[in-house]
Amino acid sequence: MFSKAGFGTVITGSVLSGSVQAGDVVEILPEKIQARVRGVQSHDHTVGEVKAGYRAALNLAGVDNEQLYRGQVIGYFYRKVKRCHPVNPVTFNSAWKK
Repeated sequence: MFSKAGFGTVITGSVLSGSVQAGDVVEILPEKIQARVRGVQSHDHTVGEVKAGYRAALNLAGVDNEQLYRGQVIGYFYRKVKRCHPVNPVTFNSAWKK
């Protein structure tokens, strides 16, 4: 996440399921902070919607950069999250061959 002059708070990450578009109201978990999506970019292009499997940058209104940290989950506040799976980094050996 970062703050960009003239834009405000911008977060980046991978869309794991569903989709997000400008105008959506999302919730930042576990803090339960609600924010409105002002704009969506994917691969340096402004898009109307980004779906699961893509990287995204979301420009958020209603949240300060200081409230955000790595590892938070963005979702829709009306959906109950039952379980979150941790993401474990994997390191590949550069000498590995197909």
